[in-house]
Amino acid sequence: MILNPTFVELLFEKMVEKKNRRIVIKIGSNIIARENFGLDLQNLSKITDVVANLHKEGDHVVIVSSGAIACGLELLGYVKRPRELALLQACASVGQGKLIENYSREFQRHSIQVGQVLLTREDFVSRRSYLCARRTLEKLLSIGVVPVINENDATAVEEIKFGDNDTLAALVAAMINTDYLFLLSDVEGFFRDPSDPSTLVSVIDEITPEIELKAKGTVSKYGSGGMQTKVQAARIATCSGAEVVILNGKKPYLILEFLAGKEVGTRFVARERIPGRKHWIAFALPPRGRIVIDEGASKALVERKKSLLPAGIKAIEGKFEAGDAVLITDERGNEIAKGISEYASNEAVKILGKKSAELKKMGFEGLPEEVVHRDKMVILEGISRKRGKEYGRC
Repeated sequence: MILNPTFVELLFEKMVEKKNRRIVIKIGSNIIARENFGLDLQNLSKITDVVANLHKEGDHVVIVSSGAIACGLELLGYVKRPRELALLQACASVGQGKLIENYSREFQRHSIQVGQVLLTREDFVSRRSYLCARRTLEKLLSIGVVPVINENDATAVEEIKFGDNDTLAALVAAMINTDYLFLLSDVEGFFRDPSDPSTLVSVIDEITPEIELKAKGTVSKYGSGGMQTKVQAARIATCSGAEVVILNGKKPYLILEFLAGKEVGTRFVARERIPGRKHWIAFALPPRGRIVIDEGASKALVERKKSLLPAGIKAIEGKFEAGDAVLITDERGNEIAKGISEYASNEAVKILGKKSAELKKMGFEGLPEEVVHRDKMVILEGISRKRGKEYGRC
């Protein structure tokens, strides 16, 4: 269905003057998949009409779309979603081609080319792969192509079992410095009480423990995730400076209404953008171990913006290598920071509690004085209420 031209023109007249915005739109399986598998082509058409209007107004749009498994189940003749992981991977492999074929056909109505990009968690863990993926997306946008991104479900075992495209969309939003991330859901937004429509929260300035507690995870017929993953995605994307909006994906025109200034859905307010490398450390790298520090070291990291030295370390947990990401916690288990360790765990355990002069006597002369350098560290939420560049926090 093509949107009414008059309606669209009126909306764009009211939009903010800024053009060339970067917009990521995440489309879940429950938005474009039919009850009996396959795609809801009518809603897919509505979504592409909205994206096409944004594209033609000068905005750069990236789509993060689920739906490959649903397409594969239909093509292979399944009437029930199988549990076998290898079979789900096979369905994703078969369905991915059909998914991009449908996107390509819909966008051809608007003379817009699409480009398929399949990503896995490893593409974000490896700094080299991360930068390569970013360059690819930047080039696609610069030549007027709409990237259609999905997880590479055919090979990403962990992502099929536990992953979700909300997180992927948030990481992509951070990767390309997005202005807006729209998470299209099967609900109107975030509700304090899902059973009471009057409890819709229009604006969330800060993701508090209360918000996280109310965002209970759910699993749909087709994919994984729920409000909990959307709130987690909002934390990732807002720390990169993006506004995050949860909208009813069955009404994709709400994207245009939001950009025109109407209060719809739930908006998570963008925070001051933290540097790209620190955002990568905070959200893309999985922690391989844990470093427990004393109160003095905690204050040095948070209040005085210092690096982590061996003298303040109380314990080393887990096995990790130099260059791996580690969580830094206090003795009560509160997460203070996350960073890249200069030492392997078997080395760090030998120097914990030691002062710099003692390290030389132990044969560590010439090695870094810092276990985690400030430049490779991010202060995590919940320590100080101060935000932004000053603390490099998220």
